[in-house]
Amino acid sequence: MKLLHICQTRLIYFRKIELCYLVFLVIPIWLQTSHVALAQQSSLTSDANWKIASLSWSPDGTKIAVGGGTESSECGLADSSVYAIRIVDASSLSITKLLMGHTCDVISLDWNRDSSKLVSGSDDGTNRVWDTATGQLLNTTPPNTFGAKYSLSWNYDGTQYAAVDSAGRSLEIRDANTGQLLNSNTFLKEHITSVNWSPDGTKLLTGDTDGKITIWDAFSGRIISSLANQHGGEVYLVAWSPDGTLFATYGTDKAIRVWNPLNDRQLIEIQQSNTSTKLAWATNDQLISSDSMNTLRVWDAKTGLQIESFQYRGDLLAIAASPDGTRLAFGGAQKLYQSSEVTVVEIKTSTFTP
Repeated sequence: MKLLHICQTRLIYFRKIELCYLVFLVIPIWLQTSHVALAQQSSLTSDANWKIASLSWSPDGTKIAVGGGTESSECGLADSSVYAIRIVDASSLSITKLLMGHTCDVISLDWNRDSSKLVSGSDDGTNRVWDTATGQLLNTTPPNTFGAKYSLSWNYDGTQYAAVDSAGRSLEIRDANTGQLLNSNTFLKEHITSVNWSPDGTKLLTGDTDGKITIWDAFSGRIISSLANQHGGEVYLVAWSPDGTLFATYGTDKAIRVWNPLNDRQLIEIQQSNTSTKLAWATNDQLISSDSMNTLRVWDAKTGLQIESFQYRGDLLAIAASPDGTRLAFGGAQKLYQSSEVTVVEIKTSTFTP
């Protein structure tokens, strides 16, 4: 019950409408796309080596943060604007701010709840907190011994954020106003791969290399619940639903699983043939994922059925959903096309009536 219809392919299926009806019985979701070549609106006009390394949509829905990097993930280039974070107007897709300071790929971004601040993690080993209205850098952490902070998540009231380094050797809680380290689980037996703060701010969700999915009390640090060996190996990605009533995980078995945190019961399993690289929620009823074949997929979180898919013309590295769940943003590396575009698609549903 899924097809992707855009531009010329839409006409193709109109000519074969009888076949579509017989096979699917429902007109699938339509996607309308809008492109902006960010490299052509910055100092990187002719730099085909630039890529979109990360994306995050602001909770107020008005802005998209775009983390920059290089095709080769090379650090310390003289033109540091390649690593700038671009704040993009979500309606016009024009760049409104450049946040400069990182010296390597910006691989993780997260907004605080009121959209006034942004935390970034980079391959330069630092976290940085920014005032997005002024572009001012508020604080930065010393370079991390274990590498980049590639998983970041704000708490509910914006006073703290959680960070996991690229080696998975430490889970840190930091004061968002000062950057001060408040708590750290360092040299864990298992290496944490992903962290996500619950929407109500009371719990942290983590996945690790030992295959455990763990929910922590965000205040005391105690383990509330833990699920072992659910993915036949490592747990790579974890994400709470927007209302905190469900969470999703992805791991070695290439399955996306949706869970009820109240009883640790698995609700659905979405088995895939390709490796997922990103996982997020669009709404409480829809999940989005990207895979190693550079395909963005939208899933029904209740049934596990694929609703929509979109093929990216390059290496798909970053995805983000608008807070109202009506639009998706994605981007990556498009060296062959001499530019890297952030793409925004609007999701609309329509039922076919014969």
